[in-house]
Amino acid sequence: MTKYLLLGIVLHLSLIGVCQVSAGIITGNFAGTTSLNLNPSLGFLSDHSWDVTIVGSHAFFETNYAYIPNSSLYDVVKSRDEIELSDVNTPIDRYPKPVIFRELGGKGQVDGKIHLTGPAFMMKLKDKYSLGFSTHMILQGASFNIPNELSAHWIQSLPEQQSIVLESFSGALAAWSSFNFHGGFKIDKHQSIGVTLKILNGYLGNFVALSEPFKFRLSDNLLTTESQLSLEGGITTLDDGVSRTGGGFSFDIGHFKSLNEKTSIGVSLLDIGLMRFDGLGYDAIAQVGSTFQREDYDNQTEIEPIFTQLNEDFNHTLGVGDKFTIVTPTGLSIQYFQDIYSNFKLNIILVQRLPISKKQIIKSNSLSFTAAYDRKHFSAFVPLTIYEYSKLRVGVAMRMFFLTVGSDHLFSLVGNRKNFDGSDIYIKMSIYPFKKGKNLNRKKVKCFF
Repeated sequence: MTKYLLLGIVLHLSLIGVCQVSAGIITGNFAGTTSLNLNPSLGFLSDHSWDVTIVGSHAFFETNYAYIPNSSLYDVVKSRDEIELSDVNTPIDRYPKPVIFRELGGKGQVDGKIHLTGPAFMMKLKDKYSLGFSTHMILQGASFNIPNELSAHWIQSLPEQQSIVLESFSGALAAWSSFNFHGGFKIDKHQSIGVTLKILNGYLGNFVALSEPFKFRLSDNLLTTESQLSLEGGITTLDDGVSRTGGGFSFDIGHFKSLNEKTSIGVSLLDIGLMRFDGLGYDAIAQVGSTFQREDYDNQTEIEPIFTQLNEDFNHTLGVGDKFTIVTPTGLSIQYFQDIYSNFKLNIILVQRLPISKKQIIKSNSLSFTAAYDRKHFSAFVPLTIYEYSKLRVGVAMRMFFLTVGSDHLFSLVGNRKNFDGSDIYIKMSIYPFKKGKNLNRKKVKCFF
């Protein structure tokens, strides 16, 4: 049972759905409300006094823990009923559509996000102030330090009568809604500042953290600790359906400056905040020489009986309660915008995670270079993204009138990639009631068409 418990920890963190930049909907003259997700001071870049996002969606995931061979997102969706988790002791050709687990060799990672936006609006007042409101639903989770000892190959062949060291790791997953209130102020014609305040309603929260390396030995029906085990975590359940189980707040703050007529830069701090959840929170310690009977955990399918048994087995358990905290995915972003010629532009965006707590949803690092062509009724974007500063992703996005569709990982969508281990897709529907001019004075502004 120990093998399945360890594997279940990783799979629980993996089944999600952070994150790429989604360059096609957060940059450009028509990005509007979604540009505020990158930097709350970018609202003044819009060509319109009003921007209304009816609906938007962004889904992204990436992992090096497992892959599906010779597949794409389209192929996976089409053949989803044939997908099976492979076993290291079963030949791969026995599976119609296997999920193959990698031998990590180093640190493993799982990273994913589903973000639904809308409705949302933003308006500019006298070209001096910007105000906005938006609603969001987000499912996001990640772990970037899964040790090799939690790879499926290792778990499915755990050695008996041998000391095993499990390196420290952490991961978090949460689902929440967000009501965002935006305000921006134009300091002068060259620079602006902005802030977004977010009220968060939590629906699902889960984190686990092994603070220090843990050494143990397996023999027959026993797991014996050979070093102190310090395990911290929190979990909510959906036994009663989807309902509000917590709440919190966060905020973004940003600054934007035009260096000259063609060049501008921005900097922002994103998602500074936390959520407090109702659920099972624990901070448990097992001393050296503690033993766990495997049979006590066999056939357990409910969370509470497992933790009840763990509480009995631990020599000392601290902080077991009905509440726990998860920190939001805090990050730093730096933006560089360069007009090249006429409607051609270059946008460079850096997103760097800022680890604050082991209870935190971790934001992925990325550096993107986006070539953009922006006109009134049509825009095209070709982003080159370096995910985690190591994996190059090529994307494309297009806007026709009010609709934008794109991907920052184009070649994962169709065709037969050698190893399908991640994808990215986004869509947005917006309307622009007025063009920039004597704001809110309808006689002196032009309609989008």
